[in-house]
Amino acid sequence: MARSVGLGYPGGPKIDKKAKEGNPNAISFPKAKVNDNKYDFSFSGIKSAVLNYQNQASMKGEEINVADMVAELPEICCRCTCGTYYNGC
Repeated sequence: MARSVGLGYPGGPKIDKKAKEGNPNAISFPKAKVNDNKYDFSFSGIKSAVLNYQNQASMKGEEINVADMVAELPEICCRCTCGTYYNGC
């Protein structure tokens, strides 16, 4: 995902740094769940949502604010993993 927005590899630390510059409420991505089980989630679903957002913006000729686009991602990942963990306690 980081490579697709020009941040390079490894992406995690670069996405985290760039996310701090953006508005986490600017773009809302779906929280990828698998079926109705609260313990199933999909990081590939989040990646697909970001790539679809990029492709749609490109087809419309819209410029993407990378910081805003990645700003919500750390929170989504934390909510998927930590939220699942704490819900299971």
